[in-house]
Amino acid sequence: MRPSDIAISNYRSIRRLFMPIQPLSVFVGENGVGKSNLYKSLSLLRDAATGRITRTIADEGGLYSVFWSGNRRRGDDARLRLAVRFDHVRYSIELGFPSPVVAAFPGEPMIKSETIEATHGKKTILMMERTNSLVRVRAENGTWSQHKDAVLPSETALAGFSDGKGSPEIDLIRNAMLSWRFYHDFRTDPASPIRKPCLAITTPSLSADGHDLAAVLVTLFTIRQDAGDLQDAIEDAFPGAELRAWEKNGLCEFQLQQADMPRPFKAHELSDGTLKYICLL
Repeated sequence: MRPSDIAISNYRSIRRLFMPIQPLSVFVGENGVGKSNLYKSLSLLRDAATGRITRTIADEGGLYSVFWSGNRRRGDDARLRLAVRFDHVRYSIELGFPSPVVAAFPGEPMIKSETIEATHGKKTILMMERTNSLVRVRAENGTWSQHKDAVLPSETALAGFSDGKGSPEIDLIRNAMLSWRFYHDFRTDPASPIRKPCLAITTPSLSADGHDLAAVLVTLFTIRQDAGDLQDAIEDAFPGAELRAWEKNGLCEFQLQQADMPRPFKAHELSDGTLKYICLL
């Protein structure tokens, strides 16, 4: 399922934003206008599917750090809200500060609510509702089941409920978000794992840090035998060049032979820019 729109409220520099998502969306702007925050908010949504969203926020300094940075008045909304729509299904989550009666650290993110809504024509049906520790799930026959204290305040119901037969919408959204990949940057220093051979395991998608790049390339070359587009992009950037990847003794490696070089260069010899370019391809 492809996301069709997202909504963000009270995240860093983003006060409130609703944005349709196209198959290709490109954002251009000066430094400090919020491009990275928009990108990170999408990553936070994926962390809701893995169940790590509160951990990620804590790693970023807690709610005090990630909450909207503008001036706030007494009584202003004090919740971080994220939502994404996939065709006819919409997932939303709200996070806030601990209430006085909850044993938690100051600034520790607490999940206040989650919902999954399904739209059929002009009718919107609530399929899952989580309020604090109470989770309600609608079965296929329309009946509700209630689960008290089934998840911790730091855990998402999206990750905690995996009964695909009883709640297929939860599985649909979770699996769709788990398939997202975020490539914000790649380490290219001499000790970077991208520059080293990796285990020979069929790998269709590059990991976020790129450590399995060689395995992805070998998968394309030898298992899928579908590296035509990849080679075309290499040729476009480096006329006459050829990218090669292979498996030997349980490890995957690759090298780039350029037209004006007497020998091919392996990953540990490639320039930072060339290595990042191959990762993005």
